[in-house]
Amino acid sequence: YLTQQAVALQRTMNEIYKNGSNANIMPLKFTAPSMASVLEQLNIINGILFIPLSQKDLENLKAEVQRRQQLQES
Repeated sequence: YLTQQAVALQRTMNEIYKNGSNANIMPLKFTAPSMASVLEQLNIINGILFIPLSQKDLENLKAEVQRRQQLQES
């Protein structure tokens, strides 16, 4: 949809340059991105990646961390 708006705007600009400023510029219509979408893009740009983990995965990870801590202490 944004591509169509860009094409329409460029055509209008071409008319203005060709015929003077008699052309009508149509208002651009777009919706603002959601906060979740903005945060996701910022995280990607900054190299932050969220990996969804199940409860079982979290328990396994916790057990592994505890096991490694015990190995280091002994």
